Amino acid sequence: MIRGVLFDLFNTLLEGRKPEDQIIRAFHLRYDFYYVQKYVCGQVFTDWDVYISNILRGVGLSVNEENKRILTRIFELDTSEITIFIEAIPVLKALKAQGLKLGLISNIPNPKYDPPEELTKLFDAIAYSYNIGSIKPEKRIFDELIKGIGLPRSELVLVGDSARADMDGARSSGIRGILLDKTGEHMDFPDRIASLKELLHRGLL
Repeated sequence: MIRGVLFDLFNTLLEGRKPEDQIIRAFHLRYDFYYVQKYVCGQVFTDWDVYISNILRGVGLSVNEENKRILTRIFELDTSEITIFIEAIPVLKALKAQGLKLGLISNIPNPKYDPPEELTKLFDAIAYSYNIGSIKPEKRIFDELIKGIGLPRSELVLVGDSARADMDGARSSGIRGILLDKTGEHMDFPDRIASLKELLHRGLL
């Protein structure tokens, strides 16, 4: 019996943002997205200057004022238009009305990306990578959320848009995954939805 639903954040509940891609382009890096993500999302955030300096060092760039300015500007522009998907809050409220506990898990770069309170207040437990120092699909960030929500893994399901970060992470953590596949890219995935509203009508929970 499912008693808790865990949700990814970006591209699942909020419009997706990928500053890693912008950083790669801006600095003409040869590293791939996942290497850059380790430094953008995988470090515990304590201080802005320390944070951006660690990113620059991690990808082999000089820690100077110009590079700091470019990096800061990327994050400022990236967070200026974050919006909640129109179906997200109604679906979350409907699930809570059914007595389900809700958890939120995200490879979130830094506090500038924190979602609005109207969204976060609906969750019983939250795990952000910048608070934990671990990124999906690593098991540790899932373990932190599971501990916070206080339910057995067999009673949890994760909803997310990434086959790698969300579905692989859920599988390695002993949680069933439901893939939000709006574009039809993963038609063969066993538990697949094209819209969050399907969670309420298809008997997946």
